[in-house]
Parts: sequence; C-alpha cells; structure tokens
Amino acid sequence: MIEILKQKTEVKIGININNRGDCVKLSNAILEVTDKELSYNTLRRLYHIVKGGKPSDKTLDILSQFNGYKNYQHFIDSFPYENSLKYQFESFYLLSKPNPTELVNFIIHLKKFSKNFTTILIQIIRELFYQENFQLINKIFNLDILKINNYTYDEVLQIGNSIGFIFRTKTTTTDKITILLGNSNFQDMILTVFVDYTALNSYYGNWIKKLLDIEKRPLIEVFCKCVLNLKNYLNIKEIKYKELYYEEKFHPILIGRVVSQKMFTSDPTISKDLKLISKLAKNTSNFNIEYYYEMILTALCCKRFDIMSYIIDQFSNVRNFNYQYSIHHYAQFYLMCSFYYFKKKDIENYELYRRRINENQLRLGYKNTLMLMLCILDFHTNKKEQTKSLKLYNEFSNVLSLKRLNHSFLIHYFD
Repeated sequence: MIEILKQKTEVKIGININNRGDCVKLSNAILEVTDKELSYNTLRRLYHIVKGGKPSDKTLDILSQFNGYKNYQHFIDSFPYENSLKYQFESFYLLSKPNPTELVNFIIHLKKFSKNFTTILIQIIRELFYQENFQLINKIFNLDILKINNYTYDEVLQIGNSIGFIFRTKTTTTDKITILLGNSNFQDMILTVFVDYTALNSYYGNWIKKLLDIEKRPLIEVFCKCVLNLKNYLNIKEIKYKELYYEEKFHPILIGRVVSQKMFTSDPTISKDLKLISKLAKNTSNFNIEYYYEMILTALCCKRFDIMSYIIDQFSNVRNFNYQYSIHHYAQFYLMCSFYYFKKKDIENYELYRRRINENQLRLGYKNTLMLMLCILDFHTNKKEQTKSLKLYNEFSNVLSLKRLNHSFLIHYFD
C-alpha cells in the first residue's frame, strides 16, 4: 500500500519523483496543502533516491493527508473501495466505445493492479454476452491472463458459475458461439466449470456435442463423452461411448466422472476403479472429496445403493478435511447419505444427514437435478407433505425434461 500511496502522490503533484529537485517540489506542495512539514531528505529516502529504512507512521500520515485522507489508516481502509469503483466506471465507459483494443488492454492492466479483477471481468463478459459480441469475448479469453492456472479454485468457481449462469437466460445458438467453443481458456474456465445438467436437452447438450467435434484435447474429449453418456442415460437411450479412460493426472472430478460411466451399464469392473479412487482420495493431507463428486450424483440417478454404501465407508474414518473448500461437495454427500440411510431404514442417521442438507449450498449447474432428488426423498419420508413434494417434483421434472426422471422414477425409487 505504501507504493500505491507514492504513485497517487506523483499523480497528484503531476511529476515523477526521481531526484532531489522533485523532492523539494513535493515537500513544498505538502507544506502548502497540509501545513505540515515533510523534509526533502525524508522524501528522498521514501522514494529510494538515497538509501533509507522503512518510513515512519508520521511520514505516511502526512503523505496520506496530502492525498485527501485523514491519515494512513484511512487511506488503507478507503483505497480498495475507491479503486473498485474507479475500475468499474472505466469498464462501463470502455464497453460503450467501438475500439476493442482499449478494453482488452484495460483488462490486462486490471489483472495486475486490482484485487477486484474477477468481479469486474465477470461484469464485462456478461455485458458482452448480452451484446452478442462473441468475437471480443473470444479475444479476451485468448489472453494468457485467462489461463486457468492463474486462478485459485474459488476464483475459477466464481468466474465459471457467474458467467455460465447467463446461458440459461440468454438464448444463443450453437452456430453463434462456435468461436468460443474452440477457445481452450473458455472451455477450462466456463464450459467445464458450469456443467449445466438442467440444460442437457437444450443449449448445454448441444454445445458439448459440438465441442466434441472440434476439440481434440484428451481431457476435453473425455469430458464431453461423459456428459453425453449421462444425457443418453437420463433420456433412456443407448450409452454411446463405452471405452473411456482416465489418468491420475486428470482432475479428480473428471476421474470420478469417468468411473461413474460404468454405473450406466452395470459394469462389474467398477469395483477395481473404486479401490484406486479410494487410494487417490486419501493420498493427500486433506481427504479429497472431489473424486466422489460426480459419483454421488450418478449413484443417485442410477439408484446404486451399493455404490452409496461404498462411498459412505470411505468417509467413515475421515477426520481431516477442509470443509470450506468443498462445501458444494459435502452438501451433495449429505443428500446421498439421507437416501442411503432411509433405504436401510436407519432413521437416526437419515434424520442426522437430512438436517445437514442446505439447499443453498448445492452448486448451480447441478441444483435442479439435486432438488428433484430432494423432492423424491421428501415424498417418501413425509406423508403429510406428499402433495406438495409431488407438485415440486413435477415442476423440476418439466424443467429438466429428461425421460428417465418421470413419475414412475419418483414412485418406485426405493422399491
């Protein structure tokens, strides 16, 4: 923050502080504005023109007052908010201009200097999507700063879900968005993060089918085939891609997604894969629930209580996991546990896990599917509210429009 304060000072006085003469000018300006003295020698040390140590609190307070703040602490407290507003206003201005280069350069600058980069980037991309300016979105996602390894897991989720959710409300044909489907950063940051199971039979399923035709990266090819297999299973169609593979270097969720495919065909070799996943999940300082994320949803859709039992056993001795990091994963796990223990007539554990389910913690792309599953659970466990549960189930079923998730699926789930 000291360097930022020095930069603001240079902007305010209108010169770069590079020598003794510049420091004299700044010292006189500070005295005139604040009626407080800050010697040119102190300023020479502050700007590293001569050797010096850390600036004193008094120096920082006077310099902050010169810039219009009460003191240095006031500057620290105020700057992030002011900086965010400044960049937001600038982004809105550039979005209204016809020159895309200015906006692209602004985004590059923003990544270096703003802690609110992800929030402002999301606003920019969403606005461009409404404008259907896919050429410019593609240009932005081609930037090196949009590579997924530049972001934390939480930042990826924020960007992917915030931008991805717009697809449901803004109808866009596959042809129009093809340029983005071929962009590897867009694939990694958006398409494989906001996995929209609500739209398997509409835009998302169409985009994934198109992506499989144009993209040859093994990770993306495997991902697409897994999603299309799930779509076929839920539509009671033949599973097309049966010879899928995974490597240990794949993302844990993708590994779990590949293994889950064997539930669609009741492939007995899944037991071998489950043992390997158990080893991988426990081969870290924190138990990695990501390996089981897709398996939990698939086990629920396939009514595989044997797989549910196996997954629960893997969690039984876990004492060291980072809950905040995996909040969506554990919400899904609690739902699965509720199903399993109700099936086993273990009412005590059923009630324990049912209380833990927080609908707000279900990930957006999966939420409608999981809410439909929750309606099944409530329909069978709360006889007084069956009419309400049935109505909600039908609403989610209509939204998803998946043939397997019909009235019979609800009625006979626990048979």
